[in-house]
Amino acid sequence: MKTLTLLTATFLISLASAPMLAGASGPTTWVVGVDAPTIQATVDLAAPGDSVRIPGGFYQEAVQVDTPDLFVYGDGIDVTILDGAPGYGAGISVSADRVNVSHLTVQNYRSNGIVFSNVEGFGMYDLHARNNYGYGLYAIHSTHGDISYSSGEGQGDSAIYIGETPFCDCDVHHNRGWNNMLGYSGTANSHLRIYENEFFHNRAGILMSVLPNEAGVEDDGTLYGTQVGTHIYRNYVHDNNNQTRTIGTFETIHPPIGEGITIAGGWNNHVYENILENNDYCGTCVFWLSTPARGNAVYDNIITDSRYGVWWDEFGEDNCWDGNVFGGNDANSDPATLPPCTGLLGGHDASCAGPAAEFAACRGAVDTQGAHAPSAPKLANLALRALCDLQPYEDPQDDLGCQPTI
Repeated sequence: MKTLTLLTATFLISLASAPMLAGASGPTTWVVGVDAPTIQATVDLAAPGDSVRIPGGFYQEAVQVDTPDLFVYGDGIDVTILDGAPGYGAGISVSADRVNVSHLTVQNYRSNGIVFSNVEGFGMYDLHARNNYGYGLYAIHSTHGDISYSSGEGQGDSAIYIGETPFCDCDVHHNRGWNNMLGYSGTANSHLRIYENEFFHNRAGILMSVLPNEAGVEDDGTLYGTQVGTHIYRNYVHDNNNQTRTIGTFETIHPPIGEGITIAGGWNNHVYENILENNDYCGTCVFWLSTPARGNAVYDNIITDSRYGVWWDEFGEDNCWDGNVFGGNDANSDPATLPPCTGLLGGHDASCAGPAAEFAACRGAVDTQGAHAPSAPKLANLALRALCDLQPYEDPQDDLGCQPTI
């Protein structure tokens, strides 16, 4: 027995000292500067399930993550800083599923701070995006994501963007965005929950839209909604009146200034229990952009100190408003009387809540008037807003009938 015990002990000692096969001992944490000299080289060492730690410091590189199930994290925002000033495009670009990025700052990149593209499952947490030319935190064609407890300032487009996904099932919550063109932007993107964020000192706070190149088109040319079924609630959206910089197409068409939460061409979105303060043009706007806005419900919000508490172009079926509390607006709504939500909340949203492939029945049920553009007075209002309210410093002549922004 003593001989067996000695052999067993010798075997265990030799096993403990032998090199282990990669992954045999469980997930590994790889450290930049210890295991490899750069972030990219360290990421390339990692296997699914591993973590990559980026210690506090200043890093100038662009990183591509192609390995799924990674945790990439820094030592804290403004402690671990990735900087694109030498001319890098994006800070961290992820093309693999179920990657989480957290606890760092991305700044001065020529396109976007952090990008997830064509992935299933993503996380962005405790991040700071600063002064990136395009977007701060960006996801496209991606599902089952969470962007939370992060901030963005100084982007040429929006602090946070999720787009072009028929059924996202994503959450955007507990974030802050300021001094961007837009706080949050979502185009042709459906089924999100946007809640308990603060967006302020942008041109506009939250914009859900269908851009002309993103509209769904039937074989007969009929347009249908591709921004659908998002719930926007308990956000604090205020003071979005800044002449912040713009990029690309927006350098010539001038995006809105003075809008709190806007649904532009979206369908079946719910906007409720938000506080909307001191957005010069409107607390909430609902209007045609590529498609008429349809089935949107705006209810139980507090809307104060805007030119219009609610502005609607009066087109698109089944839009409704209920239970909003107004104060200090020049006009609580335009039009003065808004359709109530009685009989629509719950029922209509459920009938059109599926992904794009399921919209046919809904379109047939609600398109009683056919596709149509806003009326001439509403178009004139939009044009006046674009020429005067939004870019007053670019209109030195006084022949447009402009009124000073309030």
